[in-house]
Amino acid sequence: MRDLLVFAALAAGERVNASDALAAGERVNASDALAAGERVNASNALAAGERVNASDVLKKNVLLLVADDLRPQLNKAYGQSQMVTPNLDKLAANSLVFDRAYTNFAICSASRNSFLAGRVPDKTRVWNFINHFRQSGLSSRNGSSGREWLSMPEFFKSHGYIVLGHGKMYHPGKPPNNDEPRSWTHEQKYVGLTSTSCPNSAAGERFCPDHGKDGRTDDAAFSDYNTTMSALQTLRQYGPKSKPWFIALGLHFPHQPWATPAWTVRKYPPPTQLPAAKHPAAPEGCPTIAFTAELDGNDMLMLDESNPILRPSAPPSYQGKPVQYMCPNTSLNAVPSWFQQQLRLGYYSAVTHSDWLLGMMIDELESLGVADKTMVVMTSDHGWQLGEHGEWGKHTNFELALQVPLLIRAPWLAQSAGQHTNSFVELVDLYKTLASVAGLPLDTLAADVDGADHSKLLSDPTAILSQEAYAQYSRCPGDRFWPRRMSHVPADIFNNCEGVPAANISAMGYSVRTAEWRLTEWYRWDGSMCVAMFDTPLVIELYDHRLDETSSGVINFDATENVNVAAVRPDVVAALRHKLRLRFDTGLGLGCPPQPTEAESYAAFEDI
Repeated sequence: MRDLLVFAALAAGERVNASDALAAGERVNASDALAAGERVNASNALAAGERVNASDVLKKNVLLLVADDLRPQLNKAYGQSQMVTPNLDKLAANSLVFDRAYTNFAICSASRNSFLAGRVPDKTRVWNFINHFRQSGLSSRNGSSGREWLSMPEFFKSHGYIVLGHGKMYHPGKPPNNDEPRSWTHEQKYVGLTSTSCPNSAAGERFCPDHGKDGRTDDAAFSDYNTTMSALQTLRQYGPKSKPWFIALGLHFPHQPWATPAWTVRKYPPPTQLPAAKHPAAPEGCPTIAFTAELDGNDMLMLDESNPILRPSAPPSYQGKPVQYMCPNTSLNAVPSWFQQQLRLGYYSAVTHSDWLLGMMIDELESLGVADKTMVVMTSDHGWQLGEHGEWGKHTNFELALQVPLLIRAPWLAQSAGQHTNSFVELVDLYKTLASVAGLPLDTLAADVDGADHSKLLSDPTAILSQEAYAQYSRCPGDRFWPRRMSHVPADIFNNCEGVPAANISAMGYSVRTAEWRLTEWYRWDGSMCVAMFDTPLVIELYDHRLDETSSGVINFDATENVNVAAVRPDVVAALRHKLRLRFDTGLGLGCPPQPTEAESYAAFEDI
């Protein structure tokens, strides 16, 4: 390849047309994006002596930001008012906001394996915290193995990107070592996840304000801060480079326990002034298998009312001591409103802490002068339930567990800035969509990559590319402490499948969401092949979403899915069942993932 020497032609401030100069494969002394046909300012484009492949100049940088357990309760983006998120509000004002974005599986490992691998959960065969898509012995219908797949970050890597990760992108250990070196380039090691616990986390303590590592309260005592500082250092080192980059930051917050600094709590009124869930009981007609009576593997909700921040809002008889309540089930919810309000304060304060850290990353793009050529993507692995229907956590097929925030800022597609789209998207769509927006050729993708390319929405936010979103969730009644089984327990008790081998799952719930309805059907599981038995569903849920939004279009989190109307709308059930079967009853017959050891099952309980 010949060098194109541009120093003589490009004096500082001079503007040139690069279309003739940049043929694919040439190398130029330029550090900025000289896209063919674009007019560029040479004073920003040239770093003395730096060499860049001309094929790179069309590619955009990617900053991928993922917050764990973040529901779409943001102010500017989703019209809410409860949480303090000034930085995400600012991002939303310059992004395309996806009003109907959904996870494919409302649990960390299954969701992240899916959208980072670009395959739906029934193809990755990750339905628990045991398996991952890279395991040997797994193959898809066309014979390719998960070990051969290019993950989303790996696809960018294959196109010459610097690809570096920090924090919780994959679920820790799934795949092992954060899929290093496959998903990430060699410039530096992956910066792994750490988390800050509460003093009594093992006993179920969920919120311990102003309690960082070793009881310290400085910023560095909170794990997400340290992870973000590492990501900022990476951004400063590689952000100004001529080579395109994909930098990912995954925060642990607002995943519980909420060990948050006091300043985040002070952003809010006392807990007694925060709203509690208006519908704290299970939906009317809710089948027990649809519900889970636990919070991320804990049966108890506990707060230490001797904490000086919590104590004033507790009833006098509870002040100064730990207080705990059993997680609600479909027949009992004994959690009082004041306790729910304290838990909500914990979640809100964790979101505010995340907003602060994500804002640092976004602002740094401006400081480095690379904001205009960097796509910013902010999302979550799934939603979260804050006492609605008595649920605390995800682990369901309910709306609030499945809906996620999704903001994409692409400054070169200015028509998308500050706009909203009502087109449905799933997290598995991110792979193709981000690659397309960044300028990568989709014809180089493997044929079995799932999801759709929704990049057109950034050029035309009014377009409707999809009218539904699909998800699923597994159930294992009585098997949470596998291999110790509990017989004769209600289906909503001890039904977490995190540590249960895939072959021993009891049922799978498949769900389709349209603009007006959500249908969820639960099917028996064939443990010999690890597929659902799509004959007669065990139970059916149908929820009417036609009245979810206010007249201004704002989501009403308390109005959703309060009555199962499947029995009175068989016509809707039949129409949506047809869609559901087309999506999920594919006859893949891919078989079960490797059977774990007892130790592997025990280690799979959620703690991060």
